Amino acid sequence: MEKPFIICSLLSFFLSLLFAALTSRFGLKVGLIDTPNERSSHTAIIPRSGGIGIWLAFILTGLFFTQFQIFAILAGIVGLIGLLEDWFSIPQKIRLISMLIISTLVVSLFLGIPTSVIPILIFLFWITFITGTANFYNFMDGIAGLTGFVSFGFIALFSCYIAEKSNITLISTVLSLG
Repeated sequence: MEKPFIICSLLSFFLSLLFAALTSRFGLKVGLIDTPNERSSHTAIIPRSGGIGIWLAFILTGLFFTQFQIFAILAGIVGLIGLLEDWFSIPQKIRLISMLIISTLVVSLFLGIPTSVIPILIFLFWITFITGTANFYNFMDGIAGLTGFVSFGFIALFSCYIAEKSNITLISTVLSLG
């Protein structure tokens, strides 16, 4: 666990640093800009998609250092939808339907397909939770990075010291350090 942990943590940190710098430098030139609105935490036009490095580190870690390759691919698709949204305007209905489909696939992978009432309710809860949480962070303009650092940091600590799940610890650390 120690060697992949160090490699993936450094990968996440440096890819995040690199792409944040590239986005800051070239974001305005390539149309990745965010104009402030009533829910913005900034007052001037700023570059968007500084999290590309975190997204790449997550996908690389998930594909090459864990047993959750399909999860990395599905989460990578969510990140790609977010990147496309930063460049183009994707209608909310299409984004919501995409998130519901991907959330359903993820929950199905981890829980299977339920066949009775209580498991169906749990299944629907997790689909709603995943879709809702993804959209909640999308609305937290300007502070998503801080929120991700704290949230995934706690998940990493819990999965390492309490649940003893090294794959989840690794993925959570990569997301937290990004």
